[in-house]
Amino acid sequence: MITIQANNFPTYFSAGTLTEPLFLKPDGNRTRYPIGWLGKGRYQPGSLRIWKSGAKLTPGVDYLEEANGLFFTFSTPPGAGEDYREYLVGFVPRAADLAIANGTDEMFLFPNWMGSTWIGDGFWIGRHLASKADATDASAGSSTTPTSRKGVVPWCEVDYNAAVVAVTGKGGGWHLVRNREWVNIALWCAHHDIFPTGNSVSGVDGMGVAHAPDPVTAGRALTSTGPVTSSHNLMPDGIFDLVGNVSEWIDGLQLVNNVIYTASADGTMTSTGITGSFGTSANPISAMRTDMPEELYPASSGDVWKGGDGFWFTTTDTRQAIRGGGWGNGPLGGLGALNLSKARSYSDTNIGFRPALSLTV
Repeated sequence: MITIQANNFPTYFSAGTLTEPLFLKPDGNRTRYPIGWLGKGRYQPGSLRIWKSGAKLTPGVDYLEEANGLFFTFSTPPGAGEDYREYLVGFVPRAADLAIANGTDEMFLFPNWMGSTWIGDGFWIGRHLASKADATDASAGSSTTPTSRKGVVPWCEVDYNAAVVAVTGKGGGWHLVRNREWVNIALWCAHHDIFPTGNSVSGVDGMGVAHAPDPVTAGRALTSTGPVTSSHNLMPDGIFDLVGNVSEWIDGLQLVNNVIYTASADGTMTSTGITGSFGTSANPISAMRTDMPEELYPASSGDVWKGGDGFWFTTTDTRQAIRGGGWGNGPLGGLGALNLSKARSYSDTNIGFRPALSLTV
């Protein structure tokens, strides 16, 4: 009997088929699973194949495909505590999805495994921080069109409204990364005990590994030039710079006169009636609220959060969410870091954004 491991894929599949382990760890109850380790796209109908411990499972009997091409359902839930790497998922990506993943904008298709409202079955997210279309490794450029590319100067000194205008200007479905999209990624990482590093100490990460310096602004780095530990899945084709380098404007979460506002099902910002601040601004957090898991909102007690990421806030006026931390935040930077101290009109050399694209069938 062969034990399937993520780094030991057997050659049971033809050319053009992607293979990856289960996206989520089995818990004994979950039957609905997405694909998504590699983020290259949805499966073509009829192409999904699954193996467990070397034995091929039967399509239509042991598991069922979903029409969205992103999720499938096991007839019997994988046992609690089973090694997710003993399952091998193989599929042929849709051509249209591969074109997005490998286009000028290098994008990653991430499934909405949490079932969060407003963001659909999944979403495309830039693998790299936004940069201007004509940015290089020496210049930020002057274009008004954002791209997702590696090894260039990131687009910073942009306020929230300008970032929204820039990314929505790319066409239908394009948008600023939404908080619930960020949370799907952050909690997936925590689910697998992956906590990415990043440029958090003026050009190097917490382990002392240097990123390629940005010649425009000291301490900042060119996009996605850190080691694979600064990728969300610790792979070269993952999503980079979610931690450190520059903080990112985020849609769908605000603090308005110290009350938390979140997005409704149609994206309308709505008051939760919940006071949003506690303790002292700029302190590390150790827990997240249990009553709003979609938002990954800090709390004085609740779900334990590893890492001591920072929480910044101001209790007056409207403050837009900024996440991830920048090159000067040190250990306060992280997937759970949340800054609600800046107005939408604020801009700085350490704040940028990231493009996202809604999933369409």
